[in-house]
Amino acid sequence: RAAMPLARLLVSLAERRRSVVVRVVSRARVAELVLVEGRAVELAGVDSELLGDALLRAGSLDPSRHGAALHAEAPRGRVGEWLLAQGMVTQGALRAALDTQLRERLATLLGWPACQVSVRAGRDGEAQGVEVLDAVFAGLMHIATQMPRATLRSLAGQRALVATTSGTSELERLTQSDLRTLLCADPSENLCCTRAVIRVLG
Repeated sequence: RAAMPLARLLVSLAERRRSVVVRVVSRARVAELVLVEGRAVELAGVDSELLGDALLRAGSLDPSRHGAALHAEAPRGRVGEWLLAQGMVTQGALRAALDTQLRERLATLLGWPACQVSVRAGRDGEAQGVEVLDAVFAGLMHIATQMPRATLRSLAGQRALVATTSGTSELERLTQSDLRTLLCADPSENLCCTRAVIRVLG
């Protein structure tokens, strides 16, 4: 439930294509999310997988070349720019990894308990980042899949979608895509789906 006010705020800012900085404080943690024209372009203060590790996992970075380059010269400045300058990744692979990293950070942020949120004017510019609705939806889906089975059964009952196969509830094997289908008439409509998740979980 702690995620719902933040999720509602982010959906509203994305819909209105606002350029703002959203500051989130939870206990001793502080994060700042930069939105440009309603798209997330930067999120500081939330840990995630290291960029090099994400590129390695995606197969976009050769482990032996990466290791040799690290031994020859430590990265200075931003890691992504260094990797590009060394010719170890393409611009497209770097952008994809950075976007995935940003989505994962935003999903993590939605899981922070008891947040205090403030919003201040941001900068205008070219909005390249990630769709806030996609990231909010993914974060809420992650939260929903962490809910106890009894709560999910109740949710399914509310939606009159309890499916049984040989007496075994499908909710026992509920996946993220199943939950998306459960909550949304048309899973391709992110705004509709995100609002449905907020309504049900909030």
